[in-house]
Amino acid sequence: MEVVRTTVACECVYVRAMVIKALIWMQSPYESFEELESVIASELSDPAWPATLLNDILLTLHAQFKATPDMAVTLLEIARIFATKVPGKIDADVLQLLWKTCLVGAVPDGKHTALEAVTIVLDLPPPQPGSLSGITSIDRVSASDPKSTLALQRLVQAAVWFLGENANYAASDSRNPTLAGALTRLQRCAFSGVWEVRIIAAQALTTIAIRSGELFRLQIYEFLNGLAQEQDELSKEIRNHDNTKKEWTDGELKKLYETHEKLLDLVSLFCYVPRAKYLPLGPTSTKLIDIYRTRHNISASTGLNDPAVATGISELIYETTKEAAKEPDALDDDLVKRGLQI
Repeated sequence: MEVVRTTVACECVYVRAMVIKALIWMQSPYESFEELESVIASELSDPAWPATLLNDILLTLHAQFKATPDMAVTLLEIARIFATKVPGKIDADVLQLLWKTCLVGAVPDGKHTALEAVTIVLDLPPPQPGSLSGITSIDRVSASDPKSTLALQRLVQAAVWFLGENANYAASDSRNPTLAGALTRLQRCAFSGVWEVRIIAAQALTTIAIRSGELFRLQIYEFLNGLAQEQDELSKEIRNHDNTKKEWTDGELKKLYETHEKLLDLVSLFCYVPRAKYLPLGPTSTKLIDIYRTRHNISASTGLNDPAVATGISELIYETTKEAAKEPDALDDDLVKRGLQI
């Protein structure tokens, strides 16, 4: 192990690739992989790595899984590093196959982690229309050419499609917070970015809605309905204001804020969402909503203002009252007399 560690300092990327493969093979599913994670993350910061060599290392992850199925979650974590550090150089088909094999082979508890490893790819900002450079991953690694931009787009598309097909299987429970997180990211993809990604995201959401219970199903249908009626209009308004450098009027901000709150109320009636963070109109609405709240000293509604919470309390009170009404009055005579005297 010490020999392998010292060899990683070699300048030749092909030798360093063999070192990483050796470290992967020596990794145990029962020990921390922080050191391996640190080595890989450091190596991938070097732009000298060719795409073919990186994908060859990903194939080693496939081989390691077949040899040691218990490594499924660890291997997905390693793949996550590749996806976030060098998204433009990764073959989406190779990564997608790894997601599938590890998801199927993971133990029940590991399936949630497997789903999260795929969902993290959607945190990569999708390529914007007409953009050939400056595409940045969450680790600040840019795709500096059209080929890398297209590869990044394909990777995001693969992750979106994979979640649509496998999210319900991996979550195993339609109320699972892991599934809720995947839905939030898919909704964001359906709202902004290139049309290729948006269309696949809408299809993925429809697939999940059909396979989910009523809570998430209604939430998704409400989102898709809002997407068709409200979000395209919002995008046009934002573009118009940006192009003409026109300030948003208080009336326009009020309409946007009321639409945001109305959608939040509708979703909250069927399913709990963190109201301060859930954005039914997408992340582009955040700044405008905050401006309106600041102008009018409005804080994000939480607690008893949440319709789901209020409904839950009212139902609880109703049930308690109903149960109390069923019980016969069996009060102590002395207590009754004392109460009448008071």
